[in-house]
Amino acid sequence: MKNLIKLLSVAVAAIAVACSTNDTDNTFQSYHLIDSYYETQNAVVQANRNIIEITFATNNLKGAYHSREYAKIAGINQSDKSAERFLELAEANNDFHNWQVPYTTVGGTFSRAYSNAALVSGIANIELTSDADYDETHPRGTSLTNMVTLLIDSYGEHIGTDLTGKDTASNLFGEKKKSLNSYTQQELKVVGPWMTIYIDKLPTLAIKHNLKLTITFNNGDKLEKNLSVSF
Repeated sequence: MKNLIKLLSVAVAAIAVACSTNDTDNTFQSYHLIDSYYETQNAVVQANRNIIEITFATNNLKGAYHSREYAKIAGINQSDKSAERFLELAEANNDFHNWQVPYTTVGGTFSRAYSNAALVSGIANIELTSDADYDETHPRGTSLTNMVTLLIDSYGEHIGTDLTGKDTASNLFGEKKKSLNSYTQQELKVVGPWMTIYIDKLPTLAIKHNLKLTITFNNGDKLEKNLSVSF
């Protein structure tokens, strides 16, 4: 989930298999730590027991804004309006860096770049409740967030800072996994478009739950999903 290679590898999996012997490695000049932004309305949410996976980045260009440098490498045709929107978001985050981004060209037809991606807005709050009694201390309707772990890419502490010595090309750069309630506003100010929520404890009362997930973003947007799960 760490960067755009996830998104891009989905689109070219078949090509990669067929042309793997022709792969070449290179770098491109980037002027931002974040080379792609995604809107918060296009989420895909999947729940499997105590694990909730949320993906905002899709292969659909709608709601996606890329730097001109990244778009050129990835072969993405985007409008001038989308490119300008990217620059607005970069400026709002004070994201002005200068670094070489590794990328792999697959079979001479498609490039997978190790760029970083983020949502257009940071996260203000995450709430999770159930319509059934979860355990003795979490009756129906009670917040479950005090026993939730969040896995997310967090860039708020890195944007606008000196990146010397930091492995920004690492697939783990920015990744954090800890209790939801321990995250700071700064850590959730600029976050990646993939995240996973873990409910740390299994229920001891009801087995079937209709979970309600609400993510409120700093720009006022809300993501609300009802998820039916059986433990």
